[in-house]
Amino acid sequence: MRKFVKNLISRTVCLTAAAALALSGLAGCSGGSESDTKQQESEKTSGDGKSSAGGSGSMGRYLEEEVSLPEGTNRIYDMKKTEDGGIWTAVRTETNLSAWKTKDAGGSWEKVYDLPMEVLEKGSVLQIAIAPDGEMFCQTGISAGEDLEYHYWKLDKEGKASEISLALSKTLEEDAMQGMSNSLYEFVYTSSGDLAGLDYAGKVYLFDTGTGEVKQNYDSAEHVYSMACLGEELLLQTKSDVLTVEIESGKTKETDEKLKEALLNNSFAGSGFGGAGNILFEQGKDGYHFYADSDGIYSWQQGGNVCDQVVNGALTTLSDPSLGLISLAAMDDDSFMLASEDGNGNPKLLHYVYSADTPSVPETELKIYSLRDSNELRQILSKFQKDNPNILATLQLGMTGEDAVTASDALRTLATDILAGKGPDVLILDGMPVDSYIEKGLLSDISEVVEKAKEKDGMFEQIAGAFAGDGTYYAVPTRFAIPVIQGYTESVDKISDFKSLIETAAAVKEKYPDAASVMGTMDARSMAARLMGVCSPAWQKEDGTLDEALLQEFFEGLSQMYALDKDYREINSGNIYGTNMQGTASDTANSLESLVLLTKSALLNPGMLYGLHDYSYLTSVDTSAGNTSENKMNGQAADVFIPLSVAGVSSKSTHREEAVGLLEYMLGTEGQSVSQGEGFPVNRAAFDKILAEEPPEGKSEGITISSDDGMDLNLSIELPSEEKRQALKTWAESLKIPAVTDTVVKEAVLEQAQRCLEEGISPKDAAKNVVQKVNLYLSE
Repeated sequence: MRKFVKNLISRTVCLTAAAALALSGLAGCSGGSESDTKQQESEKTSGDGKSSAGGSGSMGRYLEEEVSLPEGTNRIYDMKKTEDGGIWTAVRTETNLSAWKTKDAGGSWEKVYDLPMEVLEKGSVLQIAIAPDGEMFCQTGISAGEDLEYHYWKLDKEGKASEISLALSKTLEEDAMQGMSNSLYEFVYTSSGDLAGLDYAGKVYLFDTGTGEVKQNYDSAEHVYSMACLGEELLLQTKSDVLTVEIESGKTKETDEKLKEALLNNSFAGSGFGGAGNILFEQGKDGYHFYADSDGIYSWQQGGNVCDQVVNGALTTLSDPSLGLISLAAMDDDSFMLASEDGNGNPKLLHYVYSADTPSVPETELKIYSLRDSNELRQILSKFQKDNPNILATLQLGMTGEDAVTASDALRTLATDILAGKGPDVLILDGMPVDSYIEKGLLSDISEVVEKAKEKDGMFEQIAGAFAGDGTYYAVPTRFAIPVIQGYTESVDKISDFKSLIETAAAVKEKYPDAASVMGTMDARSMAARLMGVCSPAWQKEDGTLDEALLQEFFEGLSQMYALDKDYREINSGNIYGTNMQGTASDTANSLESLVLLTKSALLNPGMLYGLHDYSYLTSVDTSAGNTSENKMNGQAADVFIPLSVAGVSSKSTHREEAVGLLEYMLGTEGQSVSQGEGFPVNRAAFDKILAEEPPEGKSEGITISSDDGMDLNLSIELPSEEKRQALKTWAESLKIPAVTDTVVKEAVLEQAQRCLEEGISPKDAAKNVVQKVNLYLSE
C-alpha cells in the first residue's frame, strides 16, 4: 500500500520495554498460529525501541534479503499482493513501462503487459496504484504551457486502458499554486475496488474507477495533507488533526490518541506523485494492520494502543535514512515484501523472512559514539549491519539538540565512561580534542587499517594523515570539505589570503554601490563560521594554545567585512540567518549559498563545499551568469581542509576486531561511496567514482527563484563540466592542513565573534576572552 506520512516515530506509538516482549500474534490473538510463535520469540528492545545485544539467547527473527526485480528496472511505481497470493508490480525499465507479476517472491518474473501507447502518448506517467485483483489506475501529465494537463486511466488485468474523467475542481485557488490545474496528489484502491484520492486542494474523494463518478466526499475543516487506507477506513491527516473516516458512510470516528500524537509531532507532508515516503501501511487480517518505517515493521490494531514490532529496523536496511518506502505487502506465509528506493533513486525490493534458528538479537554489540547526528553515518552503519548480521551496531549521540547538554558536558561524560570501561568501541571524533585523546592514550593504533585502504584504493594521504604527526594513525578523517569562495571572476582572482579577502570585499562594495550586499544576510556567527576554518590553523600553537594576536587580527577582519553590509542587514532584519553548534555533523549553515550571485543579493560567497551536488549548483550559476567563478579559499592559513567523520577505535574497546572491521568498511570504496552531502571521500577510488557521476537517465533538476528586483529566474542544475571536475580534483590534491574542529574552541570563537560584531566589544578583548576560555578548557 502507498505511503501515509513522513517520519512517524513508531516508538512513540508503541508500548515497548527493555525486557524481551511476549507479544500477541501478527494477525490477532487467535492462539496457536505460526505468527503467534514468531512474535513470542521476537526481538528484545532497549528503552528507546532499538535492539540491544546479549540477553537470554532467545532465537528467532526476521532476516532481510534483496530480491531481483524485472531486468532493467529503474523505478517502482507500486507493488501489491494480489488475491491469488502473488505480487504484481508496475515498473519502468530501460525499454518500457510495464506490469509484472511473481508467484515466488521475486524468484522469477512474468510480464503481464506493457502500458499501451495511448496512455504513454498523453505524457509522463506520474503515479500508479494497483488493486488486489490486478486492476491498475494511472495518472499521466503532459506540458500545457506553464502548466500540466492531467489524464487518468483504468487498466484491466490484460492491460486494456480506458481514460477516466474525474470530477475534480479544475483549478487551485490557494497560495502559490493559485490558477494552476488541480490533480490528484495521491490515490489508493480501497478494499471494495473503489479509488480514494487526495487532490492538491486538500480534498479527499471516493471515486468509481469505471465512471470517475464521485461516490463520497470526505469533508474536513482543514487541508488534508496525506491519507492511508486501512481496511474499511481511511486515515486523513491535517496540520492539527488525524481523522479516521469510514469509507462507506463517510462518518468520522475517534482516532487512537497515541497514533494521533505521534503523527502530529512529526512531518505530515507526503511525497505525492507516486514518490517514496517514510512510512507505509498495509491491511492485515482480523482487524490488524501492519506499518513500516525506519524503526521496523509493526503489527497494529486501531484503538488497541499497542503495536508489536515484527521486524527490527535496526538490524535491516530500514534504518538507512536515505531509504524511501514505496509499498508494503504482507504475504500469506508471514513474510513481507517491501518496495523501496535508495538515496540515489535506485529501486530495491526487500523480502523479510522469519528464521527460527537465528538469534533474536546479535550477540555482539558494537557501540559507535558521535557528538552529533549524521545521516551519512547512519546510512553507513545500516549497510555495515546488513553485511554483518551477527553484529549489532548502535549509534550513541553526545548531543541530540533536544536537551541542554553542551559539548563540554558531553565530552566530560564520554571521558568518564571510557576510563570506567563503559565507553564506545568506535569514536567519530568530529568536534572532539583529537590530539588530546591521542596523548592520553584513549585511541588505539589503526595504521594497519589505513595502510590497507591506501594500498587497495589509494587515498588523499595528506588528508588521511591529518592526525598522524609521528606517522602513526590513531584517527583518520574519512571525509573532508573544501573551503571555497565564489564571486565575479575579476574579484575571485584577487583573493589569495585573509588580507586580500578583506581588501576585495571593500573594493567590490565601492565598485558596485547599488549591489544589495557584499556577503548577504549572514549574522555575525555565520560569517565567523564560514571563515574560521581557513584561519584557525594559524592560531594554534604547538602546545595547543591559541595565538592571541592572530585571533585579534581575525576579529578585526571580520569587523571590517561585517560593517560593509550594515544597511542591508537593517533593511532585511527578518531574513538574517545564523548558525549554532547544535546542528548535524555537516553544519549546513557553513555551506556555500550558491544562488546569491544569480539573484544579485551578494557579491561574494564564501563557505564550505561538501559534495558534488553543492559544486553543481555553483557551476550552474557560473554557466547562467557568465561572469562568475569559484576558487579554493585561503585565509590566515593556506591549503586548509575541514576533516569530517574522523574515525578512531577506543583503546578500551572489548570488540577491537569488529571495530576495525567497521573502520575498514568506512574507508573502503563501498562505504566511501555513500553520499548524503556530508563531505568528499578520502578514498581516491570513491572520489573518482563520484567525480565521474553522470545524470540519471530521464531525470533533470531545475529551480525557479526570485531576485531582489522581483524577477523570476530559472536555473537548470547540471553536473560540472570536465574542466570544472578537474579543478575540483586539483583543489583536493592541494589540501594539506586540517582546520581546528574542536567544538569547544569553535564555540568560544563564535561566541566572541557575536559579541564583537553585534555587541561592540573590541577585537582585542574578543581575542583575549577566547584565549582565556580555551586555556581553561585545555587545562581540564
